[in-house]
Order: sequence, then C-alpha cells, then structure tokens
Amino acid sequence: MDKDNNGKITREKRLQVLKEIFQLTDKDQDGIITADELKTVLLLFNKKPTDSDVYLILKKYDHDNSGAIDFNEFVNIMNEKISEENEILEFINIFQGFDREGNGMLSRKTMFDVFAITNVDVDKQLVNDMFDF
Repeated sequence: MDKDNNGKITREKRLQVLKEIFQLTDKDQDGIITADELKTVLLLFNKKPTDSDVYLILKKYDHDNSGAIDFNEFVNIMNEKISEENEILEFINIFQGFDREGNGMLSRKTMFDVFAITNVDVDKQLVNDMFDF
C-alpha cells in the first residue's frame, strides 16, 4: 500500500484506486458513468443514495451538463462523499480479497458476493447491467 510519512494513503494511490473504481463502474468504457452506475458506486461504500440523492449529486457535479459523470467529476464526488481514509482502505482490502484471479477485475458472481458480505442491499439488475455491455 502506498502511504506517506504519516501513514496515510498518498494522493497518487487514492487517485489510482478511484480510477480503478471508475473503470469498473463504467460498464461500456466510454469514459463516463450514468446515474445508475454512480448509485452502484455509492452502494459499494455502503452509502444508501436515493434516486433523488443521485439527481442532486449529478446536478452539483456534472459541470458540463452531459447528464453523466466523467472521471474528474467523479473524483470530486468521491472526495466529498468518501472522505474517510478507512473507507478507501476497506474498499481496497475488499477488492483485493475478492480479486481471485489477481487480474484487477471482479466477476459478476464476485460482485454479488461483495455486496452480500458487506450487507449492501443492491438492485440485482444494476449489477447485471454493469456486466452486460
């Protein structure tokens, strides 16, 4: 784990993790994530956003008014919503623990396992949609 002299995750490592999360969530790899994909990411961090919450987040952070979130907008969201370092560390540990093949990817079944173990109630169709592209 890349940490600074104070034992905190370095900015570079945090950005790397956020990029991996973004890429995992960007199901069609077009460089943007939709409202549904954003909701799924927030669920990964045990946030429980309503559709209204997601709409307000999009309204606040979608600076180009595209109706979707690009990586820079995503980083701004995550820096506000996931500010606790232990949440990032927990995600890294969960991800690495479930990356059974060690290839930086999670299978559909593994994603359902992650949600089940972390007690996150997620719309199964949202997860299936992440893999059906």
